[in-house]
Amino acid sequence: MSTETSSNKTKVCPTCGTRLSESAGRCLVCGTEFNSPVQQPKSAQKAAQKAEKSVQATRLPQVTLSLPAAIGILAIVIIMVASIVYFGIRTSNPQAFPEAVETSTPTLTPTASPSPTVTLPPTDIPTPTLQPPFEYTVAAGDGTCSQIAFNFNISVQSIIVANDLPSSCPISVGQTLLIPYPTATPLPVATSTLLPAQATQSSCETVPITVQANDTLSSISLNYAVPMEAIKQFNGLTTDNVLLGQSILIPLCMRAATPGPPQPATIPPPYPAPTCYCLLTVPPSL
Repeated sequence: MSTETSSNKTKVCPTCGTRLSESAGRCLVCGTEFNSPVQQPKSAQKAAQKAEKSVQATRLPQVTLSLPAAIGILAIVIIMVASIVYFGIRTSNPQAFPEAVETSTPTLTPTASPSPTVTLPPTDIPTPTLQPPFEYTVAAGDGTCSQIAFNFNISVQSIIVANDLPSSCPISVGQTLLIPYPTATPLPVATSTLLPAQATQSSCETVPITVQANDTLSSISLNYAVPMEAIKQFNGLTTDNVLLGQSILIPLCMRAATPGPPQPATIPPPYPAPTCYCLLTVPPSL
């Protein structure tokens, strides 16, 4: 029942067509046992050759891979399987992988601190240095001491004192006079007088408070009987909003006038109805 090929020294299983070695006594695929080699008829040999050709025609191509390529493919498969398992568990049970929740960091609210008052040190006023008078020769067009004093921007009295002249200040052409330099006008000394607004603010009685929770500018105004606009103007606020922990000053001098107790309305007293005195004339009886 077996055939032998002289080239490859193999034989083909007559049941499943598997190529086996010449000395095989049993088919490894279908388990058919082979008897001792006997001469088969030609028809059986032709059938075995056809089966061998059909097996060779339908055999799948063999693919060979190197070891690094096989390891890479195995790693890719493992990663894909792990990803599928991970996303499957996450989709079915979201609590197994809780998402990180971003916690907000509390921001400290800046508190408005009163700006310190800067006190300027007194500045020393430089004392002008007196210069000695210079000589001037009276020309023909000068005329009088008044004209010379006007030209040099000084007073007539300073020319009289510097030259020891009479009060009429007589001068002549060619006379030499001592002309003093004009005296510089001293600058006004800076005083510590405050402006009206600053004087009002410094003389106003204030109460410092710190804004607490649930405090508003309206509630603070009602508690201290001070108008909202007065509090805003005194503290330099531009809006009606106050922040928690903010320090503000309450100007008590700007309190609204407290209304007095209501006066009862004066009810006029009741007056009696006027009495009518009528004279009745009784006609004489007939």
